[in-house]
Amino acid sequence: MQDDFQHVNNVTYLKWFETARVNMFHGYNGFEGFMSNAGVGPIIRSVELAWRYPITYPDKITVVHKLLPLREKDRFELQGVVVSHNAKKVAARIKEVIVIVDYNKGGVKAMIPEYVFEAFNDRLQLQQELAPAAA
Repeated sequence: MQDDFQHVNNVTYLKWFETARVNMFHGYNGFEGFMSNAGVGPIIRSVELAWRYPITYPDKITVVHKLLPLREKDRFELQGVVVSHNAKKVAARIKEVIVIVDYNKGGVKAMIPEYVFEAFNDRLQLQQELAPAAA
């Protein structure tokens, strides 16, 4: 979807981040229950989205998320980028706060399940190992 200036419509960036986040969770073994509307699962609390470069059609993009260190037991944060292949630069950045709710109890706040907490800690360790060494 394009705007009047032939740029990708702003809401499209949010859709790209949503799709990438869901795909990331589906990539974890055992997260099927976590990614359903029954039991305990994630829901977006807030997003901060900064557009850095207008993407125009045609282009290819890559969307990447990074888990931030866990600071609270009922939520987690992700940072992400959309990269334009044509421009070879970051087109948008996002910070997402995701809270955990119990869908069986009407969406009341819940704690991150232990298996999710452990998977996230493994992910954080992997991110640290793969990050370039600070100069």
